[in-house]
Amino acid sequence: MKRDLIVLTAHGRGQWLCAQLEKTEYNFQVIDVSAKLGDRTVEDRLGPFGYFKDPMFDMSDEKWLHSRSEKQEQGFAIWTDQGLFESHGMLAKHQWDQMSMPVLQEMLTSLMSVIDDPCLPPLITETRLQSAYYVPTIDEDPSEKTILIDVDEVIEFSVNGHIKTFTFSDRIEEAGVLANFLTSAEITHLFPFTSSDLLFAEPLEAKAAWLRSTVKVDSLLNLSEIPLQTLFIRNTSHPWIEDNAWVLKRHGGEGVFSVWVKTWYSVSRDLRDLQWLGNSVCAALEEYFPHSKVTMTEPLFNDTTAHKPPMYPIFDRDEWELQKKFVETGVIFGGPEKWRSYSLHDRFEHEKNVLDLVKGELGESNGGELAHRL
Repeated sequence: MKRDLIVLTAHGRGQWLCAQLEKTEYNFQVIDVSAKLGDRTVEDRLGPFGYFKDPMFDMSDEKWLHSRSEKQEQGFAIWTDQGLFESHGMLAKHQWDQMSMPVLQEMLTSLMSVIDDPCLPPLITETRLQSAYYVPTIDEDPSEKTILIDVDEVIEFSVNGHIKTFTFSDRIEEAGVLANFLTSAEITHLFPFTSSDLLFAEPLEAKAAWLRSTVKVDSLLNLSEIPLQTLFIRNTSHPWIEDNAWVLKRHGGEGVFSVWVKTWYSVSRDLRDLQWLGNSVCAALEEYFPHSKVTMTEPLFNDTTAHKPPMYPIFDRDEWELQKKFVETGVIFGGPEKWRSYSLHDRFEHEKNVLDLVKGELGESNGGELAHRL
């Protein structure tokens, strides 16, 4: 049966798009290959990528974003060798008074790029700095039209009459449009016998990646006073990566946290290096929390993800700027290589753009009344 649209996705990408498609008359199918990319938890999918409330949000955008996140009363929180900075809360007024806006903007633009910058630095303005900061806490269920692909299945796509065989039983999917939310690395990993230029005019290679572990902090300190999410930088004059910079995010019960570490791509492939990195971060956390014991309960890797492409790759900016547009009609790209940042808001904005492209390819009348508002 020919479909209007196939959405090829993993790790919860394209959730908003699928929710909107459910409200249309488009004949679409979601194919989720997450299972072939390793076991991932809800915390893995959420990431440490928050956002500032934007005065340009319309009511429907704000409702969708806020329903999946929690407001952090302290605002954007950073703990460096210069001390703790909170854009809101008890310390904020004193810190704002001590620093000029240009200096503060430069610092926060640099520091925020440590978190949610796969390609471009975030746009930081005085208005945004003084706005509320939200941290993702809820992951949405897949579309009711999702097919989860088993390990031994083969998928064949026909997009606008062009057959694309992805060696992955006999299901043949035909569609007018393919919306692809996978990275080029995921495509080549999953389908090694398929030419990547079927989907990518210029595949990008990750230079670094975000990885997550879980730690348990046993301490006499009142850990409830720690913000929901905090960026730690031990020495601001050293590179902000690996055991010099990480994000601590509350996870589950008391004293349980996710630790997100940005590491060079070569390190993310080496289990011994990751073991060392995890132990080093635990030791560093004990320096921040005196008389505490920090134990890693979930490592930066597991057997199913160790040699899989990372969920959150980071690309070279120059290569990202120079990447060519797709040349194939009927293929729309919605994955990280096209995102401006990993911020939940920027990802949401990108999915809205993908929906507009789908409408342009298929014609809005073919899909009935598209509901942008939830």
